[in-house]
Amino acid sequence: MSSSSNPTNPFPFPSSQSNFNIPSKNYAHTMTIGTPEISQNSFEEKEATIELHVQGLYKLYIQPFQGLPPLSMEKGFIVSPKFIYKLKFPLFYLRKNPNFFSFCVSQKLAKLPISPSLVAYIEPHIVQNAIEVGNRSQDMEFKIVFDVKVVEIDFADIVECDGYRRRGLV
Repeated sequence: MSSSSNPTNPFPFPSSQSNFNIPSKNYAHTMTIGTPEISQNSFEEKEATIELHVQGLYKLYIQPFQGLPPLSMEKGFIVSPKFIYKLKFPLFYLRKNPNFFSFCVSQKLAKLPISPSLVAYIEPHIVQNAIEVGNRSQDMEFKIVFDVKVVEIDFADIVECDGYRRRGLV
């Protein structure tokens, strides 16, 4: 059994920290570019593959009583499974008709089970980077992977906590 000499702070928000926004939802992503295996069939249309790897991180803070600083319900974030979505586009759209490519990306993202705010965040990155890579790669197929993290920090104030208590949930 190990013990720590550093006590944990049950009140994560020092009173001097006034710029911490809760509730909040933030997005961040990393991007990797690769070249998938070249098809042996030269008659197949060459494609660009866009993969979205979406993972959520969630943390809840509560303020059960007036005057008490917000308390964290968990030590760390609750982490969702990583969801992977694959989108394929003909290279022709990227190189010859970028406006139509942008429309196609918008249509395909709208069909995915992701939030409109996530679509609004990631769509310009997909369009801009895919067109740039498509222009550089000539007629070579390529794959771009966007690893997206959605960090949501939620807050239940005294009114919400009272509602939960009345319903017997707390």
